[in-house]
Amino acid sequence: MQPSELDGFAGVTLEGLSPLPIDQLSWGYLANEKSRHLLIFGAFQDRLVADNLAPDTSFYHVLPSFYAAAPMDGAAHWVFLWEAGQVAAIHYNAGEIIPARVEMEKLKEDTVAEAFAGRENLLKRLGTHARNEATAGLLAQPDATRLTRDRLKFSFAHYTSPDAEPTRMTSAMPDNAEMRWTADLRGSLFRASEQKNRRTLMQTTKVLQVAGVFAVLLLIAQIAVFGGRIWVGKMDTQIKAQMAPVAKVDQQVALLSKISLFTDHQLHPFEMLGLIEQFRPKQVYYSKSKFYDNNKLSVSDARSTDSAALQKFLDALQNSGLVVVDTANLHETVAGLNSMRFQLNLTYNSVPEAQTVLPAPKPLGPTPEEIAAQQAQQEAEAAAAADAQANNGPAGPDQGPGGQGGGQGQPADQTAPVYVQQGGGSPQVITNGPAPAAPVPVPAPAPVDAAPAPAPDPNAQ
Repeated sequence: MQPSELDGFAGVTLEGLSPLPIDQLSWGYLANEKSRHLLIFGAFQDRLVADNLAPDTSFYHVLPSFYAAAPMDGAAHWVFLWEAGQVAAIHYNAGEIIPARVEMEKLKEDTVAEAFAGRENLLKRLGTHARNEATAGLLAQPDATRLTRDRLKFSFAHYTSPDAEPTRMTSAMPDNAEMRWTADLRGSLFRASEQKNRRTLMQTTKVLQVAGVFAVLLLIAQIAVFGGRIWVGKMDTQIKAQMAPVAKVDQQVALLSKISLFTDHQLHPFEMLGLIEQFRPKQVYYSKSKFYDNNKLSVSDARSTDSAALQKFLDALQNSGLVVVDTANLHETVAGLNSMRFQLNLTYNSVPEAQTVLPAPKPLGPTPEEIAAQQAQQEAEAAAAADAQANNGPAGPDQGPGGQGGGQGQPADQTAPVYVQQGGGSPQVITNGPAPAAPVPVPAPAPVDAAPAPAPDPNAQ
């Protein structure tokens, strides 16, 4: 038979065997997929009420006491169950958990000793094979503990002898919810209605649990959003408070970038100017230059007093191989001055390597030591000339330096070199080196044994 047909088959079978209608019975049945038979059991409801055993609809299950009495080793056994003033001998075939036979022995007294005497009477009546398959002692006081929502654990009090104290023994019955429902004594109608109600309750409980979880999550999210708003507000206030310092820092970073650009390039502009300085004639000069893109130089506000010299300068740059003359914009001659303005853009083929240390400046003129030596030499020569004049007389007007008159003039090549600085007014003569010290006057020695100078002739021209 199919599992769905078992409930109807058990009800019809019990109703055919019972002298009373099935609705007056508390009944159920045991069935297992590994077993080929059913065990149908029932009792009159009035009798259960008289013995205070009426099934309560509030109980989780109402099961017969032998429901979980199957042996643990799975072998064929007779199990003896003491309950309600009688001993039941229940036989299990090998590998079965559904009783195949039940024999009853009513006790005169409901005591342990009388229960063991009833067990012995059952063994005598059942024969030798029953004694060989009998389990030791008696099972009594069945109990069930609910572990989780739909899991139960069954146990019995196990008496090994009339004088020994009982111990709790866990049942070997597998926890099968479907078997528990078919064995429930409250009838098929109640079982169907109660299962439906419990499924609805379980689903409702799950829905409520899920809804509770979502509610908690929403509450946490709301708290997080509220806290986030407070945090964002604080951050916004902090950002606004830091805008001015950050702007100042940005300005300082920009300035530092410019300073770094200048310090990283070091002396590139001066070295690039130095490369083309060798070609510049003295008629060409400029006052402004711009260095950019690491290899380009723009000379602005440049002037030349000689157009031929300027052209020669441009040709020399173009042919040098050091630079490429991008543009050479010539402008009109400056009014009132003998000069020509022009602009020069150069691209260097190779950039000179920067120097990290400035070279020592070279002196532009004689050193102080050289000037002191020149002054000493001049004083010696002046003294020698004075001595010669004293001995030979004064030189004649037609005698120049080194003439027969013996007068000795100052050599013309002893004059220090000079540069002419172009300024806003008249040309100024400056020395090429540090300003020499003021000349020390040398007194002329008195003539010794010299003839007196002749008186000037008034007619001489």
